[in-house]
Amino acid sequence: MFKKNKISKTQINKSANLPISNIPVCSNESKIINHRNCVPDGTPLSVASFQPNAKPFITSSSFIPTSSTLSSSLYMENLSVKIWELYSSTRQSPLKYEKKVRLLNALHMVVSGVFENAGLYIVGSSINGFGSNQSDMDMCLLVTSRDLHQKSEATFILSRLLQSLRKCRKF
Repeated sequence: MFKKNKISKTQINKSANLPISNIPVCSNESKIINHRNCVPDGTPLSVASFQPNAKPFITSSSFIPTSSTLSSSLYMENLSVKIWELYSSTRQSPLKYEKKVRLLNALHMVVSGVFENAGLYIVGSSINGFGSNQSDMDMCLLVTSRDLHQKSEATFILSRLLQSLRKCRKF
């Protein structure tokens, strides 16, 4: 069977800046065939490895993998590693996220001057962990709890905000 190591929330927060715990990861102590050559220690394993009917690739005489099942499994593991490496190298830095939050707060001050009880929220990849340093910031503006007629009321609300933003030196 695969050996599953657990990463603590602290380790994840430091390395990936994500609030996730108990992610199964590879360990060089596992007995996966060619494990040291295909999956770096500490890399999350693919979901395919942990499917209930998945056949584990262990070095025991009771299980001898065929070339097709080995190739398929290694392909998925290597794909998972490549995805993880891409994510790790392009993920949004804490500094970039802080800049986005400062922008949100500055915009919220302007919005609050026009619509007293309005809420402005970060949504999308900037907040869900899939943002990069090159990604934009999606925001959601809530000015009322009732439904708005998008063509007329939303246009009116945005034009009022535009007037206030043009007066502001920061923008």
